[in-house]
Amino acid sequence: NADKSVMIYTSRSSAGTHTIEDLFISERQGDSTYTKGVAIEELQTEGNESAHTLSKDGTILIFTACQRRDSQGGCDLYITFLKSNGWSEPRNLGPTINSRFFDSQPCLSADNKTLYFSSERKNGFGGRDLWMSRLKDIGGWSKPVNLGESINSKGNEENPYFHPDNTTLYFE
Repeated sequence: NADKSVMIYTSRSSAGTHTIEDLFISERQGDSTYTKGVAIEELQTEGNESAHTLSKDGTILIFTACQRRDSQGGCDLYITFLKSNGWSEPRNLGPTINSRFFDSQPCLSADNKTLYFSSERKNGFGGRDLWMSRLKDIGGWSKPVNLGESINSKGNEENPYFHPDNTTLYFE
């Protein structure tokens, strides 16, 4: 989060031939050290939970989960909110954001009103393109818009990070 009091990260482990990704949380102690990370139990399933974004205030977490029963496709974006007793039940962001293709690597703007993510959906320029959606005044998210050929290429654009200055987009 913005004040660096909490860090959420993805950790991989192996279960036989299967790799599992889970979200872990660590809290800052003092000026520069963090507690040993612990799995965010209320978000864990037998599947993968990874590639996430945390709101500036640390109360909104959007993450990627793959192969869930309520999935629109292989990997979808889910949202959960921090409550006094832990994280809320994750909710699939639905067919407006998620497609039957790979949707992952979310980035939430500092004001929580714009969501950037990588997707293999149709009408792109190549493999994985960067898309954005805006939070509607009445709730829910607008239809995603491709960031265009000045950003996207025939290759893969991934891991968007929209700087809090509201003008700078970093990505791979």
